[in-house]
Amino acid sequence: MLNIIMPNGASYGWGICGKMITAEFKKRIPINFITSNFSQQSLQDELLYFNLKECVHTSWEKDEHANVLPVLQAIADHEMNPWGPPVEASFRLGYTFFENNRLSEMAIKNAQNFDLIATGSTWCRNVLHSYGITNTEAVLQGIDTQIFNATNHKKEYFTDKFVIFSGGKFEFRKGQDIVIAAIKKFMDKYDDVLFINSWYNLWPQTMQSIARSPFIKISNHRGTFVEIIEAILNENGIDTNRVITLPLLPNAQMAKIYKNTDIGLFPNRCEGGTNLVLMEYMACGKATLVSYFSGHCDVASESNAFLLKNLHDVQVTSNGTTSALWQEADIDEVFSQLEYAYFNRNTMLKIGTQASLDMQKITWEKTVENFLDLFNKNGISLQP
Repeated sequence: MLNIIMPNGASYGWGICGKMITAEFKKRIPINFITSNFSQQSLQDELLYFNLKECVHTSWEKDEHANVLPVLQAIADHEMNPWGPPVEASFRLGYTFFENNRLSEMAIKNAQNFDLIATGSTWCRNVLHSYGITNTEAVLQGIDTQIFNATNHKKEYFTDKFVIFSGGKFEFRKGQDIVIAAIKKFMDKYDDVLFINSWYNLWPQTMQSIARSPFIKISNHRGTFVEIIEAILNENGIDTNRVITLPLLPNAQMAKIYKNTDIGLFPNRCEGGTNLVLMEYMACGKATLVSYFSGHCDVASESNAFLLKNLHDVQVTSNGTTSALWQEADIDEVFSQLEYAYFNRNTMLKIGTQASLDMQKITWEKTVENFLDLFNKNGISLQP
């Protein structure tokens, strides 16, 4: 039996990760799912809600007569703190995605509280290794191939347009400023371009980080999220009549949107994981432009994506201290790669086909199999 301590949700990375990993474990072994705010509304999936609710605990009090169980637990932040309530463990396996690759002394100390740490990318694992934290293995997140696949992936709408998609929460790290600068230049040159963005950010404090961009203008705007994004696009010379800005949508609704676009743009400065939006987009048989750095390197290749390799160091500071060193895509390279895709649709289709084939191998089932292997290799039995 296993205690899983993770968030749940339908519209953000950790929530999707938590619910999908838990659902896959439940198929194999008895579990307790220790989480918060568990509801039909949080999951946006009635069947999954009823499937999981019998094993859910939104608070935790140890039964004095119960055995202490192994734990799989989300690591909450860059200081390597465990997510959720304190739960005694016979073996504690942490799961982490982080982008601050300059670890603090506190993070290094807290990492020792885990018997083993699984990282969401090879890049994260290598960062931990460089700080002497060697009890680590990479375990990639998966995708739901029942939803994200290349079936009926040809556009139903906008067939007379070249449709560019950009996704991920609006912030400096995700590189939407690079997208805006490149898209402005591209839309000025080609009048059949339509731009769709899914940039909703549940964390306003990270959204404000875009103000450090050297590439775009950012003023204070008020209104709904969609109104704010459209004001920023207008401020930077983009005709919003040629833009669709999406509100926050459940993850399951995104496949139809992806399939009605031509290419996805992902010039992210850093990804501690493999970028779930990128993976799901690729799984739908679509070509992407991808910054070849950090977690992207685990899923993107010359055969399944247009790789952005002309990258430049960008230093991230917090309170006067360097917290991260990321890589920034070159706007001219983004433009030239977009233009190449625009004039080479057959190559774009070929890359999208290979992307879908590659992503079908990276599933949540595989993620859980990898976790089970880690427990087994460490002599931990998860049977009741």
